[in-house]
Amino acid sequence: MELMLTAITQAFQQDSRQGVRPIQESQPADRPAMLPIPAEGWSLRYEASPQAESWALWQSLASQESDLFLDPAYLQLLQDYAPKGVKTALAFFYQQEVLMGGLVIQFFTFSAVEQLRLAENQADITTWQRQINKLRLSVASCLECRVLVGGQLLATGEHGLSGHKSPPATVLAQGLESLAKYLVAKGERIDALLSKELPGEPEAWKATGFIPLPMQPNMVLHLQPHWQSFDDYAQAMSSKYRVRLRRARKKMNGITRRELSLAEIIEQEALLIGYYEEVISGADFNAVHVHPHYFSALKTALPDQFRLWGYYEGENLIGFCTALRHHTEMDAHFLGFSQAHNIPYQLYLNMLYDLVDEGIRAGVASLVFARTAMEIKSSVGAVPESAPAYMRLRRPALHAAAPCLVDWLAPAGDWVQRHPFKEE
Repeated sequence: MELMLTAITQAFQQDSRQGVRPIQESQPADRPAMLPIPAEGWSLRYEASPQAESWALWQSLASQESDLFLDPAYLQLLQDYAPKGVKTALAFFYQQEVLMGGLVIQFFTFSAVEQLRLAENQADITTWQRQINKLRLSVASCLECRVLVGGQLLATGEHGLSGHKSPPATVLAQGLESLAKYLVAKGERIDALLSKELPGEPEAWKATGFIPLPMQPNMVLHLQPHWQSFDDYAQAMSSKYRVRLRRARKKMNGITRRELSLAEIIEQEALLIGYYEEVISGADFNAVHVHPHYFSALKTALPDQFRLWGYYEGENLIGFCTALRHHTEMDAHFLGFSQAHNIPYQLYLNMLYDLVDEGIRAGVASLVFARTAMEIKSSVGAVPESAPAYMRLRRPALHAAAPCLVDWLAPAGDWVQRHPFKEE
């Protein structure tokens, strides 16, 4: 294993000498481009910087219960307040010159060392494990690539494709490759393609050369119609989990929670972002960092759908959580807190309970908790749902080594699913 991975490292280093790094992120042309797709009768229109005409075309694809994450207001926000290193664009798919669907396109730079947290020191491991980690770090240090994403990095679920009839996986895959070739010809750097939660059976994506990534599941709580209040939710739990809930609630004595207005979000935004960064710094994987003014921009763009609650110890803000409401679903978007206050007040667990309470009050059918911290989310009733992603490295020699690298570098995914309700 060590000899094989050393050889892979040398291959990446050889690629670096041939010009894979450093990455140069030139800007694509702003004018729309029509690109052919190998699939018969299909073509793609790429909009690097969507204008009014583009948004009108995008809006024509929306259904009556359109996805909030596909709303032009939200996508425009991602352009104006882009996450660090992320660019958002649009692609339109045509069959025989008939518009069939629109796809959110995003770009980011993947760094295995930074985003997989491989460089963190672990004191309580054996010498052998330390050597393995050293080798992993050596391999990971060569893994930095510019990624073209079909789908959205800030949302979990099928929030990438808009339209009444989705193009098949083969067409989507070929469209991503056609776009990559076009951008490379224009001076862009595209090393990998990522299909993030796009429709299509796994076999269809594999047939196009994509490999599955070991993504953590999306944690979703399906709220029961007879839960008319938080008390109804609590009564549905087994006695063990009701005791746990009551114990967590008692920990919050002395902590106040209230919703923040736009003016308050603007006033506290630096602290909010600081708490958000404090939480994601401990995650196994994080692809992006939100813009420093993301929360105030989101409240401005979607004042009714976006809500942010602050948690206070006296006059001091010690944490926050957010939610985005659209139709029958509420997304627990981002949160943050002071790690020093988390355990004494069980802040994170109480935030999850508060979001359940808000979901019940809002009358939604499901509460989307997204990835990470699956075990504690399952303890409040969320269940794992598949949210697949597929990748293809554009250099054949490196793509051949990708399955081995993905399995070896992927964060551990072991967790125990909890079953808090009586009927379970």
